[in-house]
Amino acid sequence: MQALYSIKDSSLKIRQGNCSCLSNSDIKLLKQTIDKEAQQTKVTIKKGDYTMSIKEFYTYGLSLHVLQTWLAEQEEPEMQEAYTLMKERLDIVQAETDFRSHLFAFCSTFSMMASELNKFQSHVKPQIISDNSGRIKGLEFELNAYPCEQKKFRIDGHTRPAFRVGSYAYYMIHPEWVSVKRSLFEKPTAFNNIDIPVYIQTHAINRLRERIDTLSRDCVELYVYLSFQNPVITFFRGKILVDYVYAQTKLGYLLVEIADNVLLIKTFLLLTNQATPEGEKLKDLTGLSKIDMKYWNIDRLSTFQKTDMEENEELQLIFRNAGCSGLFSKAVNFLEEEEKEHRSIADNFLKYCLLE
Repeated sequence: MQALYSIKDSSLKIRQGNCSCLSNSDIKLLKQTIDKEAQQTKVTIKKGDYTMSIKEFYTYGLSLHVLQTWLAEQEEPEMQEAYTLMKERLDIVQAETDFRSHLFAFCSTFSMMASELNKFQSHVKPQIISDNSGRIKGLEFELNAYPCEQKKFRIDGHTRPAFRVGSYAYYMIHPEWVSVKRSLFEKPTAFNNIDIPVYIQTHAINRLRERIDTLSRDCVELYVYLSFQNPVITFFRGKILVDYVYAQTKLGYLLVEIADNVLLIKTFLLLTNQATPEGEKLKDLTGLSKIDMKYWNIDRLSTFQKTDMEENEELQLIFRNAGCSGLFSKAVNFLEEEEKEHRSIADNFLKYCLLE
């Protein structure tokens, strides 16, 4: 039972790797977040009878793992009986296989979500610690962060920085940079069927955070990366638009252009923006101008989630007919009841549209 005793106080460790681009406060916050998320990420053990978090399993759960492994090696009938009972009711050894797959998924997701498009790429790598006999003794996370690749572009007479879009998974040594076929974004030729990288301007990042203002920054930026895995492209009034899809819900477009042989994301447009097909349709249905859109704040997701607009069926029908139903989707509404402002604007908005 020496092995069991030796891990009685095992703890989840978070080791700092290459984090030279981060401040001490950034590192501290990331470590705290890893610990918190590992505590909240639950895995079901033995046909849904019991759940345990990743942190719980790789701390005190390891004692059960060592105990079951030790019982399996004993020849005494009572030990074998105890092993059989434990395996039938819990089978912590089999559960460890399930925990590993969830652990790797956890690290990949955290690496993507902890990154910031215009600052750094984070990389969280798990290491399961074992002794010489192969028995698991604990879990360690290695935290790394690397500066985002930056490139300067000459736009409208000004030099603007942009940042390469990519992400880490736990098993990667280098980021997985997003690339797209150039021929998808312009008339195909014999020379443009090549992969080009994707960069995003600071302006586009700011517009994303400003217009999708009820969702967390990390999730909003993660879906920029995901929107280019199988990009849906629209050519509209001389502009190139890529669907921005969050949790299978279309919220708007990333306005892009080819510059210096890269695909550059210039800005983000919510569906209601009149530079989109849906926004133009909405204008036709309501007669609203750009100034009206600003006045009613329908260029922000919060207006559709924090006011009584989401409760007005007549109003929803107008937006649905314009192709903007995603703005009311429950899939992108994570607000608690107390977070909603319950501003009453729906009736006045409808009256204004009718007057127009």
